[in-house]
Amino acid sequence: MPHKGESSCSESDDSLESRSRKAILVAETLKARYKVSIPHPDLIPAFPNLFIGVALKTAVKVIVKVSESQRECMFLKKLASPEFKADKRNRTIKPLEITCLNQISAYLIVCPQFQPLENAARMVVVLRKVIWDELASQLKDYCSFLHEHRICHRDIKPSKLGH
Repeated sequence: MPHKGESSCSESDDSLESRSRKAILVAETLKARYKVSIPHPDLIPAFPNLFIGVALKTAVKVIVKVSESQRECMFLKKLASPEFKADKRNRTIKPLEITCLNQISAYLIVCPQFQPLENAARMVVVLRKVIWDELASQLKDYCSFLHEHRICHRDIKPSKLGH
């Protein structure tokens, strides 16, 4: 649902029929553009709207998020703008595309897939303290950057930071 003062692609309807229609349209759109896997079972409870896949046209590994928030899309576009990307504290991963699915008041947010820090930690037996100090510093700077621009990031974590 849109936040106060926020419009969506079109009017929203939360009936069972509407939710089924939304799920079908999202599935058809994803299938036409991406080879996606079923979300990892560990992700489903927390992130039922995230899909890992590969873009069919470019073979780029992607994360696709289905969002009903126009506000989220607006902030992502703003953070990816040249003005905001010029600030070295901005570690936002730039979306490859944001598509509005007008029929169901939803958006597909497509970002490149980055290797999560958890995987990197498994590959390297011991990460030097310097790396962890740098990561903590980048997270602090990034949060300061977002807050300076009155943006709250509700699920910040190392795997969501760009290079």
